[in-house]
Amino acid sequence: MAGGFLREQFLFKLPSPVNWEFCRVMDGLSDLDWTRFASEVLKDQTAVRLAERQAKRTDWVMNQWGCRNGRVGELIDLLESLQLFRPRDVILTWTQATNPSSCAPPPPPPPPRLPSPPPYEQPTACHSAVGGENLLPRPAPPPVSLYSKDQLQPQENQCDVIPSPLAAVASNSTAVICWAHEEVHAGTRGFSPALQVGEGGFGVVYRASLRGMDCAVKRIREVCMMDSSQLRKSFQTEVEKLSKFRHPNIIDLLGFSEGGGSMCLIYSFMANRALEDQLHKGHNFLSWPQRVGIAEGAASALQFLHSPPAGQEPLIHGDVKSSNILLDQ
Repeated sequence: MAGGFLREQFLFKLPSPVNWEFCRVMDGLSDLDWTRFASEVLKDQTAVRLAERQAKRTDWVMNQWGCRNGRVGELIDLLESLQLFRPRDVILTWTQATNPSSCAPPPPPPPPRLPSPPPYEQPTACHSAVGGENLLPRPAPPPVSLYSKDQLQPQENQCDVIPSPLAAVASNSTAVICWAHEEVHAGTRGFSPALQVGEGGFGVVYRASLRGMDCAVKRIREVCMMDSSQLRKSFQTEVEKLSKFRHPNIIDLLGFSEGGGSMCLIYSFMANRALEDQLHKGHNFLSWPQRVGIAEGAASALQFLHSPPAGQEPLIHGDVKSSNILLDQ
């Protein structure tokens, strides 16, 4: 049986090869055995019928379960109760291979991390639901001869103005980077009102094109009730929290930027904007299945924040409303 730690792992953290082999074995089961499994996971015959029509039916079911914070131990117990031993063994083989031996030597210390990536490095965000801990190493940078003079010159105000706590966040996370203020300023066309897509109590949100990606840039505004030290602390807290909590239903923080009198947070861009826009300003009304799916996704994210993996402190959102629920599809 798998160790307690691995049994508590979330299903969306299954490595891609393990998930692929598990889905391949499950898809090869008889329709009766597969339907028994899907019925236990989905609890809704309409959803089961919908899953049966998917090209990758098991993968679809596992994604639904992963969004509800299903765990590896629950999957193993279900497979054993249904006597589906072959797919169970796929998961057990992975857990046994992953569970380190008690006499194994301690791992070597990690190499030191630089406080910020070089200009050519692309931001990396843990957006995939599986395989996040088994990414391949990045390729070597291209030869210097391929860069223009502008690219080779050092960029000022990129991380030298970032306070040391934020620099530590950037160095400790492979998914959050420090962006040059000049790059963010150019990507938003000087924070043009034409690119403004939202506004809240603490900032204005702009759509931006950064290194070929569609991003949302939240420019923190100075609040009269907060002095500069409080504002900086709030900014630092949001960077630290969002860099630690990774979940399919929590927006990805790609990085942050400070310079030119502005502090900015950079997120993945959500094409369908906020739920509030869809409810009150949209021309296409949301169907009831869509509304239920949105509610389940929001509840899944809140459950993850309240009951995070071992080693992380729970986080209370405190401001759940339709304008803070963003839709990607």
